[in-house]
Amino acid sequence: GETVFGCNVVMTEPTICDLLGHAGCDFVWIDMEHGAIDYKDALYHVIAAHASGAAAIIRVPGNDPDMMKKVLDMGVDGIIYPMVRSAKEARNIIESCLYPPYGFRGFNPLGAANYGAIDQATYCANSQQTTLRIVMVEHIDAYRELDEILAIPGLDGIMIGPSDLSGSMNRLLQRDDPEVTQIIEDVVVRSRAAGKFVGTALGCTIPAEKFTSWMEKGIQMLSVGQELDFLYNAVSSKIKEIKQAAGE
Repeated sequence: GETVFGCNVVMTEPTICDLLGHAGCDFVWIDMEHGAIDYKDALYHVIAAHASGAAAIIRVPGNDPDMMKKVLDMGVDGIIYPMVRSAKEARNIIESCLYPPYGFRGFNPLGAANYGAIDQATYCANSQQTTLRIVMVEHIDAYRELDEILAIPGLDGIMIGPSDLSGSMNRLLQRDDPEVTQIIEDVVVRSRAAGKFVGTALGCTIPAEKFTSWMEKGIQMLSVGQELDFLYNAVSSKIKEIKQAAGE
């Protein structure tokens, strides 16, 4: 029930996740959808995040059950499923992450069971509680079937994607458009009423007041930006500062 903060990661270097954990992130959002991160990179990111005490949450590049199985077996703390369009699709996604009789996930948990340190029976008994299953509402089609999505057994939370949601409404990047904002607020209210947590990602240049505003509305999982943006902004700002001091 607490609010948690994290950072998106698109670079392949796993040291970043170790750094972010030490910087105070409760979780790292490892982005296989948009970054150049492959399975091996993702595994190293998971190990690095755990080394610094941060939860490792992977956004998979698509909603293929075979791909999700490999990610789950790494021992991730959660999976974010992008661009879900319907309750039917969401149900198939959730069931692909659960062992029978609740779903159809294949068995060989590897890192998820600490490579055998956790016995198979104990792992199976606890697997549903150790990995978060998060569906993204970032398309107007998903919003139209929100109640059906929220009713799916095994769904833990909703991640709102304001940019793509606005795009699906032909208002790309108009995240503060009144209709877009109203839909986002409605997603938060209905999701929380259904017992699901809600998250979103905001940019690193967004003022703190914007974050606290969404926290007051009920969002509990917040990414404060993308590591590339933090790096670019810090370096470019420092170079400008030095040049100005030097009169250039």
